[in-house]
Amino acid sequence: LPSLMLVGAAFTFLAGRATTFGEFMVCGVALGLVGTSFAVGVCAVSAWFPPERRGGALGVFGAGNLGTAVTTLGAPHLLERYGLETTFTVYAAALALGALVYAVLMRDAPGATSAPASLRRALLPLAEARTWRFGLYYLVTFGGFVALSLKLPGIFRTFPGMTTTSAGLITAGFCALASLVRAPGGWFA
Repeated sequence: LPSLMLVGAAFTFLAGRATTFGEFMVCGVALGLVGTSFAVGVCAVSAWFPPERRGGALGVFGAGNLGTAVTTLGAPHLLERYGLETTFTVYAAALALGALVYAVLMRDAPGATSAPASLRRALLPLAEARTWRFGLYYLVTFGGFVALSLKLPGIFRTFPGMTTTSAGLITAGFCALASLVRAPGGWFA
């Protein structure tokens, strides 16, 4: 996972210097792939807790989406003050630092196995309707969160007198609240 974070840092850095649509697309695809590391984190957190405590633990893990609020709040200030390249460099450096901290502090859960399941075994849950139902719920709820966190600043910017910084601040409030609610939501689940 730290290597994936470093790949994310590299493509974040490059995104701040992209000048063509193709370069932006390559950076976007790479960063989208890096975003799948969330699934790795879910498995890593789950391994540390017994089934009756996993919901709460995963809720706290999910509250890590506060990073979206930090980005939405910080990026407009950095952009206005320092420009695109510096903003992306700051976020790339934060990712690289996160990779280093993760590499130093993270350990596998006691008794965790690193042997991957066979592809056939990994695909068995797809035969169950509830797998598809939960996948759809997740698509709508988390997909809605992602869509709103990306779209709200642009919507707010259309309001008379609204600055980019103000739009980012309001969106950061939405992202922070939506992220923090994941912790009690996981506990209830």
